[in-house]
Amino acid sequence: PFSVMNQSVAEANAVMQQVQQEQALMTRLMTVGIVGQGIIKQLRDTGVQVNMQPQFEIDLDVTVPGKDPYPVTITRVVQMSALPMYQPGAVFPVKVDPDDPNVVIIG
Repeated sequence: PFSVMNQSVAEANAVMQQVQQEQALMTRLMTVGIVGQGIIKQLRDTGVQVNMQPQFEIDLDVTVPGKDPYPVTITRVVQMSALPMYQPGAVFPVKVDPDDPNVVIIG
């Protein structure tokens, strides 16, 4: 029983660490990120939930000024109430890391 509990705590800590890293990234990209556009190509449920909300891998085609569109896959927790907006073909504003064009957040 204790090993199961320890494993659950370790998994919860890993998810929380990931959430904290994502929040720091969002804060940074909101300040220095390049504004662009992302078109959702595909969504895949990761099977992970954060605060009872599902996490998805999202395939995007990203366009930023001065570059050809390119594919990126991001992982994001999507509130159930917002899930209908996250469908293939949906267009979202994005912010792209100026140092790494594969690091993208949906704005």
